[in-house]
Amino acid sequence: MAVWSYTVNTIYTNMPNYFSGRIIPQASCWEHTAKVCLELSENYPFPGLQITGPTIALTQYKAGPYIYSNFQQAGDAGLELNKFDSFFCYYQGAPVVNQANTGFQLKYKSINDLEILMNQLGPPTYWTRHDGNVYFAMQPDQANFYYVYLRYQKEHPFPNRGTGTAGTDPILLPNSWQDIIEVCVAERLAKFDFNLNKRAADFYQMVYGDPKFQATGGTQGSPGLIFARTSQTQRDQTTTTRTMRLRMRPPQ
Repeated sequence: MAVWSYTVNTIYTNMPNYFSGRIIPQASCWEHTAKVCLELSENYPFPGLQITGPTIALTQYKAGPYIYSNFQQAGDAGLELNKFDSFFCYYQGAPVVNQANTGFQLKYKSINDLEILMNQLGPPTYWTRHDGNVYFAMQPDQANFYYVYLRYQKEHPFPNRGTGTAGTDPILLPNSWQDIIEVCVAERLAKFDFNLNKRAADFYQMVYGDPKFQATGGTQGSPGLIFARTSQTQRDQTTTTRTMRLRMRPPQ
């Protein structure tokens, strides 16, 4: 895992460069930085926020609700789970170390699509979440037989947010995203602290591209900083041979 080289205070220290040396309100800048990172980590995948949860047994005859903490590492308690990257289920009892562990990926369906299946017994095949809880369908028909673990992306933690040491919180987004965070924070400062609406609009365009680029789906105009960024998954796919998934069709 990479060593992240910047903190909330790094963003604060660089802010005068965006406002011709203007004095930046420290506490406000810290709070804007936290909000920007929380927003970005909702929509984009970041390795520094990706975690594999513990393996737990599903309860017989219980489709749900299961609270998030069942699937989170203890250190992530209380944090929102922004992305469920994968949900794996072992269906032949508890996984055994150094032996074959048979299982499959659970598939996502919306809560309304699962309502009927959640009231039937069988092997869990689907998952969904609603009102901060996780549900499975069908209801597990055996005890201590279906074990699951979740790979997830948590929201960005800020353990010192709102305190006098908030500036020491590390930022877990890749180093290449530092300029994006800085411009986004500058946009919020311009809009909410300095009443510089034109400057705020310029900062927004710098990150997301000009209106023509957005309106035409990227066929015209200039892209923003985010458009040029690629995720770790995208980079890996460009340098590694991708496999094709075999699709099994039911007999006619």
